Amino acid sequence: MGSTSFQETTPPTLSDLSSNQILKLDRHWNLRPWLAHNIEDSVKEILLTISNPIFDNLERMMVWELNVYDCFKEANAFDPIQTKSVLNKWFPQQGDWELFFPTMDLLKSTSRFFSDDDTPITFLGFTLEDAQALLQLDYQPPASYSSSGSGQWDIRKKELAKHLVTMMDEMRKAQGYSSMILDAHFESLDLADEGTEASEPHLNQ
Repeated sequence: MGSTSFQETTPPTLSDLSSNQILKLDRHWNLRPWLAHNIEDSVKEILLTISNPIFDNLERMMVWELNVYDCFKEANAFDPIQTKSVLNKWFPQQGDWELFFPTMDLLKSTSRFFSDDDTPITFLGFTLEDAQALLQLDYQPPASYSSSGSGQWDIRKKELAKHLVTMMDEMRKAQGYSSMILDAHFESLDLADEGTEASEPHLNQ
């Protein structure tokens, strides 16, 4: 894998974002953990396709049950050269693969803030640009994570996460999905079947 260093950049403030992005990010700050799960599922899928190139919708919806590292071991045992090629594309910087796990861990950590009374979230209308803006914003994980070894939400993790959502978006578009989030794709189809307008983000109140 490459050794290009990351450049420090100034994180955007809310004033740098469009009003539409601010609205979605403010109401859906809790999209972080579910975005992480979707990123993980995409990585699992791209590894699994090394030994099983034909994936259907049901298989894609069931990969959440699998372990990322187990998928890597299966792919590497089947074809180590192709596995290395895939990892170089999805994890182009030196140390990205190792950084992937604490990055996802930090994103998922915010689920600890949720309660059963929280308004359900939706990814309808959530774009790649929204995902990148959300991932660029600073946030504090739960206090218990400060000593967990996952670290803080820093530049390296932001850049890796933004690259991964870009790869996920490209993969889903190539597969013919209307959203990089599979649940949002199927939800929009359900709304279309019901004759409901789904072109605008569906923001829960």
